[in-house]
Amino acid sequence: KYRKAHHVVDCNVQVLTKDSPGSGDPNGGMAELAKRWTITDPPFWISLHKEHFDKMRWVSIMLKGNYYETGITKQFRQILANQTPGLVLDIGMNIGWFTLYARALGHRVAGFEPNPIMHTRVCESLMLNGWHNDSSVTILPYGLGEHTAVLNLTMGKNPGSSSFYEERLAKKFRRYISV
Repeated sequence: KYRKAHHVVDCNVQVLTKDSPGSGDPNGGMAELAKRWTITDPPFWISLHKEHFDKMRWVSIMLKGNYYETGITKQFRQILANQTPGLVLDIGMNIGWFTLYARALGHRVAGFEPNPIMHTRVCESLMLNGWHNDSSVTILPYGLGEHTAVLNLTMGKNPGSSSFYEERLAKKFRRYISV
């Protein structure tokens, strides 16, 4: 069966171009990365958006060293910790919490995320952990669905609430990008 080659995010390029005009990176121009060493077992470095851009993740990760979805994080670890290393799919990767945790536990990851501002945070995290050139994490800049299409990704006030269904987000917060 014919398989179309898909584009993957090149972290070396992504991080080098994050401050270029039009990149949309909310951390553009920052002198130092917003990063945190987690309190997970095993721990890992994670790069975050500025506090005012993503307060929910900032408060939980930067201040506490753990994700706000602590129950899911605990179950995730219980499932993956004693498994033979394999491939984990992270669908809707966001800033990569579960991608990075799976990688820290020794698994390979294919992360799907259509929102380009998230790619930079994940790439920075991979670089902080020394994983950006080991082929253990592949970032695919796509949303997943039943049909192949180019759609408008609607982004709201919370960067984690992006959706292909604009009705999910309050009109006053809607911003669009084509992916």
